[in-house]
Amino acid sequence: MFRNIELFAALFSILFHIANAQTFSFDPSIGGTGDITYYGDDSSGNACLLPTVSDKLFAAYSGSSWSNGLQCGACATVTTSKGSVTVRLINKCPECKPGSLDLSTTAFNKVAALSAGTVSNVSWKFVQCPVSGGLTVVWKEGSTQWWFGIQIRNSPWAIKNVEILKSGNYVSLIRQDYNFFTGEGAGSSVTVRVTDVKGKQTVLSGLTPGKNT
Repeated sequence: MFRNIELFAALFSILFHIANAQTFSFDPSIGGTGDITYYGDDSSGNACLLPTVSDKLFAAYSGSSWSNGLQCGACATVTTSKGSVTVRLINKCPECKPGSLDLSTTAFNKVAALSAGTVSNVSWKFVQCPVSGGLTVVWKEGSTQWWFGIQIRNSPWAIKNVEILKSGNYVSLIRQDYNFFTGEGAGSSVTVRVTDVKGKQTVLSGLTPGKNT
């Protein structure tokens, strides 16, 4: 009897944590509510391997809701009683609770006093990033026609999937935790199909492995 109780308790705990994780999974149509903190204005060396952010308005996303980097490059508007600020998500915050964001110092200062350190129960939502021009492609160092890694930048929304055209069919690449999609056998001229989290698809043709656009 006691053994059954222990098994039931363990099962309940697992289901609870799964449900909790799903509650805070990435959904481009909504956002989250949680704590906001700040960690400085240096955006170099970020987990999404994206360029430094010149306006210093960026944030790190909860590590427990990382979703293998799905939110990399997304934009979010954070709102408090003091005001609102739109940030680009470029980093991972391992210690942040689900629904929480670790902002740059500049971003935090626009919505709260730095002396507060942490502000709880703050709501934020995903928004379209203010970009101009089309998608750009960055190849991972060492990419060739046999093995390659590709990163999509300058998208209004986060990237959901990248596919490569092979023998007349699109084949999904493998999303990596560091915000690249990897694959093999690209050939010398590559066509990819990019799908963002809103479902919009863009085809990029005539790409050369190792040559950024």
